[in-house]
Parts: sequence; structure tokens; C-alpha cells
Amino acid sequence: GIAGRPLLFAKLVGLGKESLQCPPAFKYMMFSKESKWHKFLLRGDYSGSILVWRIPDTQKCTTLQLRVEENNPIEQISPISCPSLKKCWEILQPPPVGILDQLDQNMNTAIPEEELEADLEC
Repeated sequence: GIAGRPLLFAKLVGLGKESLQCPPAFKYMMFSKESKWHKFLLRGDYSGSILVWRIPDTQKCTTLQLRVEENNPIEQISPISCPSLKKCWEILQPPPVGILDQLDQNMNTAIPEEELEADLEC
């Protein structure tokens, strides 16, 4: 591109046309592993979903810029991971201690001697 002017050379895409009730939170993360920098963009939303995109390295970005300057279509980058807190909780076996749903599941077994405690903060 021309110096000082932005150039769109890649577009991060989500998983469909979800409508968000609240603005999502974004976090840019960068770390070094085996003398190579890894860059990620994370997006968390109100539903507990987290989208993770791998940001291309400098060489790949240069290649994408050249493609756009040659009138090729803008590359779309899909998330590499989309975990959901809800899905993570659902697959845990046995369910984590302290979840009230366990009381219903364990009603036919002996009553444990431990007490159920909860703290409510307002």
C-alpha cells in the first residue's frame, strides 16, 4: 500500500451471524516459543464463548498485502478455536463440586456428611 494509508489485506470472520447483546471483549496476546513469536486475538462474548484467531506472522502479512494490491480477494481468517464455557461445564464428568444440579442426581444415594455452603455477594 501507500505509506501512511491503511490497507485491508485480511478479515477475521466469526462463526455465523450471531447477534451480540453486549459488546464483546477483545484481548491481543503475543508470546515467544522456540524463538518464534506467536500472536493471537481472543474475543469473549456475553454467552461465554471465546473465539481465538491466530494472527499471521510478518511474512504472511506481506504476502497477503501483495495479493490485495494485485486485486485478488481479501483473505478471510477463521477462528482456530471456539470453546464455550457452557460446553466445557457440560462435558466435565463428574460435574464440578458445588453445583446444585448434583443434589438432584444424588438424591438416591447416601447423604454426604459434608455441608453445602454458598456465598452471595451483591
